[in-house]
Formats: sequence, C-alpha cells, structure tokens
Amino acid sequence: PEIVRLAGATPVIVETKASDGYILQPDDLAAAITPKTKMLIFCNPSNPTGAVHSREEQEALAKVLAQDNAAKVWVMADEIYERITYDGVE
Repeated sequence: PEIVRLAGATPVIVETKASDGYILQPDDLAAAITPKTKMLIFCNPSNPTGAVHSREEQEALAKVLAQDNAAKVWVMADEIYERITYDGVE
C-alpha cells in the first residue's frame, strides 16, 4: 500500500479468506472496481500466504477485468516468488 500512496493514489485492499485458500475471488475483485480504479497489483504466488492462483483462477479474474467498467484497469503482476513454490504447484 505504501508504494501506491507514494504515487499519490489511494490503495484499496481486497481481503482474501482462509476459506477460499486466500485466493482472490472474481466477485470480490469486481466489487472493488470503481470508476477511480487504475491498477490491480496482482501477487502470484502471494506473500505471506503462499496461495497460488491456478491458470483457471487467473482467467476468471481476467474476465472481470475485461468487463466494460474495468476496461481501463492496468494489471501489474508481481511474480517475484514464481520460482519459490512447493509440492509441484505451478
């Protein structure tokens, strides 16, 4: 959130839930998008939970971002932990 504030913007944190395996849900993402939304910072794998969004889960989020109200939302993919996964997760 601090890097967002440093850029002069207001961060909106979309909370994930243990019951969902800390995976960002499409409905939660859609609910957080407003006309002021400019960017989604997407961390996958996620730190500190270690949650890894599957290809299908990522595609579901992409469908949300393809909607008219989200057409101008940029995505910054933070994949710094991409190579640090366990149990064969991709």
